[in-house]
Amino acid sequence: MTYRIFISIISIFVSIQTFAEFYSGKCGADITWSLDSEVGTLRVYGHGPMDDFEEYQSPWYKLKNYVKNIVVDDGVTYISNNSFEVMRNAVAVS
Repeated sequence: MTYRIFISIISIFVSIQTFAEFYSGKCGADITWSLDSEVGTLRVYGHGPMDDFEEYQSPWYKLKNYVKNIVVDDGVTYISNNSFEVMRNAVAVS
């Protein structure tokens, strides 16, 4: 009986657990990006220029459906023209 209750509790926990993922990488010599898929904030930070990207080639392009907010810190001195194309779910940029 105790075993069944334990299994039931574990099953409930697993079914309500969110599976947020954290992604990050470099997008310039001293520029980093990060995205928490649960929160939906794409943050670009560091000092200096961002790399130039060809159309649809930004490192976060395949994650575009998760992006709700875009934050570019003050230290970023250049943003590529193709950085945030097709970010249809983004509602805030700062």
